[in-house]
Amino acid sequence: MKYCPNCGAEAADDAQFCRNCGQPLPQATETPNPQPQPQAAPKPPRPKLKPVGKRPDLYDSATAALNKYTGEEGAVKVNLIDLFSEVPKHHTKDEAEAIFISGTKTTTPELSDISDDWAKPWLFSRILLGFLLAFAALWVMAAEFQNANAIPGLILVGAFAVPFSGLVFFFEADACLM
Repeated sequence: MKYCPNCGAEAADDAQFCRNCGQPLPQATETPNPQPQPQAAPKPPRPKLKPVGKRPDLYDSATAALNKYTGEEGAVKVNLIDLFSEVPKHHTKDEAEAIFISGTKTTTPELSDISDDWAKPWLFSRILLGFLLAFAALWVMAAEFQNANAIPGLILVGAFAVPFSGLVFFFEADACLM
C-alpha cells in the first residue's frame, strides 16, 4: 500500500490517482538505464524580427469592416464614458418600464425620427453589475470557504448573467433610440 502525498489516504500500489482527492500519485521509479542517452544538439537562437511598421488596430479594423455593411466609411469611435454616463443617475420606475414597451404604434417611430446618438444603457449596466457582484460573492464562497453549496448558484448566475443582461440591453437600446 502507498499513501497520497496530498491528503494521506491509502491507495493501491498500482493506482495512478488518489480515490479520495483525485491527485496523481507518485509511481515506482524504474531502474536507470546503464547506457548513456545521446544529448540533443542545442537549438540555435531564433533571429529577432524587426517591426515592419504600425499595424492597424484590431478594433478599428473590425469596426471599419462592420461599418461598410451600414453604408458608412471608416472605423467607429465609441466613447465609453459617454456611453455609460446615465448609469449613476437616478431614474424613475416609469423610465424603466418605458424601456420594455416595444412593437406598438406609440413605440415604433418613423425612420427620420430615430436618433443617431448612442444609447446610454443604464438599466443594463446595473443588472450586469448585480450579476457580476453575485458571481464574485458566490466564487469567494466556493473557492475561499470551500462551500460546495455555492456551486449551483455560481453556475446559475454565470449562465444567466450575459443572456439576461443582453436582452435588457437590446430592449433598452431600442427604447433609447427614439
